Amino acid sequence: ALYSLRGARHKFEEGGVEVIAKDYLHYINFPMSLKFYIGDVFNIHFGGYVGVAVAGKRKIDGMLDLGFIQFDGEESIDIFSDDMQDLNGDDYMNRLDGGLHAGLEFISDKGVGVGTRASIGLADITNDDHILGDGRASTAEISIYMIFRIGAN
Repeated sequence: ALYSLRGARHKFEEGGVEVIAKDYLHYINFPMSLKFYIGDVFNIHFGGYVGVAVAGKRKIDGMLDLGFIQFDGEESIDIFSDDMQDLNGDDYMNRLDGGLHAGLEFISDKGVGVGTRASIGLADITNDDHILGDGRASTAEISIYMIFRIGAN
């Protein structure tokens, strides 16, 4: 399992006032990878993943009145709270995500290494049933990480 924090920035106008919304989504991803070793210390890997958003925040800068929720100035709200449900009780975002990933790793004989991975979500994380859910949004990520192997090879 891997933890990732993914974000998005939305800029729009509401009643002649510019509003900036920033979303921060905390995911637990479960990757499934095929690794191909190039020599003893390099590998390339690719595969798919399934992710679950375990928490999320939306920060609003500007005044916004959506009827079912109002923001005034800089505010933060839990994306998965009852406050972000529309009048029909539909959640703003879908919690499940899934997609593809690929990367490259270097792991020395001592068990210390670095890697990089890119992933692209294939699932629409917006809820089209929600009043704000028009359009399509997917996730994307580029990560750089350290590897520390513990124990014998």
